[in-house]
Amino acid sequence: MPQNKGSLGCEPVEEMISLIMEAFVDLLVSEDWLTEETKKFAKQKVRTMKQKIGYPDYLNDSKSVDHEYRLFKVYDGGYYKTKFQFYEQYQRDVLERIAQPVDRERWVAGAALVNAFYSPNTNEISEF
Repeated sequence: MPQNKGSLGCEPVEEMISLIMEAFVDLLVSEDWLTEETKKFAKQKVRTMKQKIGYPDYLNDSKSVDHEYRLFKVYDGGYYKTKFQFYEQYQRDVLERIAQPVDRERWVAGAALVNAFYSPNTNEISEF
């Protein structure tokens, strides 16, 4: 795995997202159906939006990755057993975090997912 996200070409994606955000703010100004207060709130929300591009930094550290997946087991020749155990462990992780404060650095999708989306709950754009 690259030690530097720059080698993945993240900078052009970051620039593209910044341009989209700027264009969105420009569109807000010209909308007459929005109140000035709503426009101000929307601009602030866009400007504080977090960008998560590529993959989480902890994936560059094998000790962190080992810790993240320490409770997951792979059963040789047991695809469904492995899959169900992964699902069960994932659900445990979710339940353990339910009473914790929101970790805004945590990524909502795994690094193997190739997608882009907006998360309104955390006000962030993610590009995988």
